[in-house]
Amino acid sequence: MPSFIVGMLSVVCAWPFCLGVLLGPVAVTIGFVSRQRVASSLGTVTGSAYAISGVVLGVIGFLGSVAWLLFAWTSIANAPPCGSGGACFIP
Repeated sequence: MPSFIVGMLSVVCAWPFCLGVLLGPVAVTIGFVSRQRVASSLGTVTGSAYAISGVVLGVIGFLGSVAWLLFAWTSIANAPPCGSGGACFIP
C-alpha cells in the first residue's frame, strides 16, 4: 500500500512540482520490496496488486516529470530574447 500511495503522489506531483523525479524511484523501490515480501509470505500477506500498481505509477510519475522538465527547459532555451519584438520571457 505505501508503494501505491507514493506512486500516486509521483503522478499527481509530476507536473506542478516535478516531484515525480524523486518520488517515482522511491515508489518503484518500495513496490519491488513489497512484492518480494508478498511472494515470500506463502499467501499470508496480501497486497501484490498494490505493489505492482505502485511500481507502474512510480514509473509513469518519473517519466512524466522528466518529460515536463525537458519541455520546460527547451521552452526557456528557445525563448526569444527580450527587446527583439517578440514575447519576452522573464523567469
